[in-house]
Amino acid sequence: MLRRYWSHLWNEMSATGRRTFPWDLTRGAASGAFATIQTIFALAVAIKYFDATTTQKSVIMAANALGLLLSLAYAAWSPVLARKTWRAALPTVGVACGLFIAALAHNAAVFTVGTTFFGICATLPLPIMTGIYRDNYRGSVRGQVMGISFIVASLVGLGAQFGCGVLLDRTLENYRAIFACMAGLALLAGFAILRMPGGNGNRDDVSANPLASFGAIRENPVFGYVLMAWFLFGFANLLLMPQRIEYLADPRYGIGLTAGQIAFIIGGTTEAVRLIVTQVWARLFDRFNFIKLRIVLVLMILVSIAIYYNTTSIPVIFLATVLLAAAHGGGSIAWTLWVTKFSPPHETARYMSVHTFLTGVRGAMAPFAGYFLVEHLGIRGTALFSCVLIALSLVILWRIRDRALRSDQSSSAIPAPGAVAE
Repeated sequence: MLRRYWSHLWNEMSATGRRTFPWDLTRGAASGAFATIQTIFALAVAIKYFDATTTQKSVIMAANALGLLLSLAYAAWSPVLARKTWRAALPTVGVACGLFIAALAHNAAVFTVGTTFFGICATLPLPIMTGIYRDNYRGSVRGQVMGISFIVASLVGLGAQFGCGVLLDRTLENYRAIFACMAGLALLAGFAILRMPGGNGNRDDVSANPLASFGAIRENPVFGYVLMAWFLFGFANLLLMPQRIEYLADPRYGIGLTAGQIAFIIGGTTEAVRLIVTQVWARLFDRFNFIKLRIVLVLMILVSIAIYYNTTSIPVIFLATVLLAAAHGGGSIAWTLWVTKFSPPHETARYMSVHTFLTGVRGAMAPFAGYFLVEHLGIRGTALFSCVLIALSLVILWRIRDRALRSDQSSSAIPAPGAVAE
């Protein structure tokens, strides 16, 4: 069955897609490994090895959001390099440099500079990569091909988490060798991007004012409505992300699980479920109305939050976690590729940069807002507030569901100037 599915997928790819796919798997595997540094080990090393200050820890954790904010400017200015693969690969050199700086650091300040620079550069090229995927993969298989890449990245990431965890348990000094190896993988990811077919961009697309990219909302109001809905439910979801652990760990909420139990429920379960469902959602993304699919995913998030914070039953909390993980499995595909359903092909990076910028905004705001609301409303009151925001986003998505389908059909019909020929 899997062999038949893979044969169908390969046959559906264009010649350009077939040349892209092996290198994208290489990029995904490499990035899945070094991404674990930012998400898990950078903060652990900062705390345990360097005794970093609260400000330094906050900056390290905000690095990815800062990169998303700056991606708007990078997408506007990087066309000076013309070739899209050069534009997407260049930040991987910054990732490697940041990791090398952190590996050689002898105080918390230098370590913070290195890991922050790494985190920023890791998210800078996302709009450009979406444009490359738009050019190189046919719409009928784009989500499914990306789903395979995500699965490979997750599997490699899990392996890296285990291996790096064992090495750091032996001695924290091993972090230097780990970071240096990850820097090498970052350069490998950049090399893989350069090997992908990549159409030449247009140097005339350079914009002195990155904020001009927001003109896409005026040009395509449906795109603006989707952005509004995405900001609401994305912000609502992020509000409670840190509280998921607090709710399970703090005895005052009536649960008080151990660190190992929390890691199993939130960490292991989430990754396992996402691996199982990612390809299912990827196929649905390719075949169905994106807005209706997004409505289903948002409803799953809403139900999960409503259940999770209103029970002390571990089996029920586990089921809510599974539901949220399943939604996030589809959300990863949707987040990366949804603008391909609305933008003209040659405008994909520009549209995506607006989306990544707003993701950075809510990523920077939500944790602070979440703790503020919990302090004043309590954790269940904050969950209720989050559910209200998500419900508002669902209203917006429901009202534009048919208009969004027409927008998808019209944007897909426009050929992409400079796209790689099939």
